[in-house]
Amino acid sequence: MYDNGWPPSPSRATLVRETASANGFTMHLDFDAASLADAREQAVRYAEALSILCPEIVIETTQLSYMDAWQRIEQLFCGAIGPDGEVCVDVWEHPGFHRAEGLDGLAWGDGDGDGAA
Repeated sequence: MYDNGWPPSPSRATLVRETASANGFTMHLDFDAASLADAREQAVRYAEALSILCPEIVIETTQLSYMDAWQRIEQLFCGAIGPDGEVCVDVWEHPGFHRAEGLDGLAWGDGDGDGAA
């Protein structure tokens, strides 16, 4: 979370995807928003829409930053690892169960184990 108020100058945010792949690239989208909360919601919508149109885009690593402060980033998606190695693609700090990508993606709770009894 940022404690320096909104809006920065200029009032823009950046959607960032980072990757560790040797062939990976980062995409930056600049857009205006009235507040940090609005920017977060808008960035989530952009990332989800892009992941539907282009399934190769990994949304769980999507991050938001002020345009003039790229070093101050925050996660947009949870990213928790599930019992079978899935990654939660629900929004950051969401309540309730985690959920994997896709309509039939696995849902799990923080108390769910690895299935071993």
